[in-house]
Amino acid sequence: MKLRKQDKEKFYLFTGIEQTLVSKNWLDTYYSGLPIYGEAAPDPQCIKALNYLIQGLEKKYDVKLVVTSKKREFESNCEHYLKLYGLDYHKPMFFTKFVAGPRGEKVVDFLEDQGASPLTFHTAPLYVRFIKNFKDNPDFKNYVVVDGSAAKLSKYIPSSQIKRVSKKTGLTQSVADEILLQNGIDPLLMNMI
Repeated sequence: MKLRKQDKEKFYLFTGIEQTLVSKNWLDTYYSGLPIYGEAAPDPQCIKALNYLIQGLEKKYDVKLVVTSKKREFESNCEHYLKLYGLDYHKPMFFTKFVAGPRGEKVVDFLEDQGASPLTFHTAPLYVRFIKNFKDNPDFKNYVVVDGSAAKLSKYIPSSQIKRVSKKTGLTQSVADEILLQNGIDPLLMNMI
């Protein structure tokens, strides 16, 4: 039985752009030592992996794509940039707030704003200690943060919800498969669901 969109739980897919969708291998190959003027194009393999991940998660969840990159400052440009290079996502894109602070804090703040978290973020030190003991709560399982660095995330987000990608390769299909499996979706059965 295929779930209708309104029957599906929300799943928040947080992604960076630099190092996650613009891999070092891609920059080294595509630009081959040439200077980069303006924005570097995303790695087509990383965009393909992101599309694959979204498609897989959509089998079970109502996926909400949330950009955490510095590029989010200009939301419409960021969305156009990703779609120009092949992002296949036809719902409104979300962005974490553009305020000072660690990326992990912005992710938790976003979840709170969406009503996904029963906690308040305004008691930060207590909240951080509490969330680390909160890993098994279902309110904190329907999201993943895909990023090239866990340093600015791990203080605020349980490691089970962080998927660190190699800066060299960015997001790959094998990383996407790991995320799908972690969320109860067998990549081998995706086309059969």
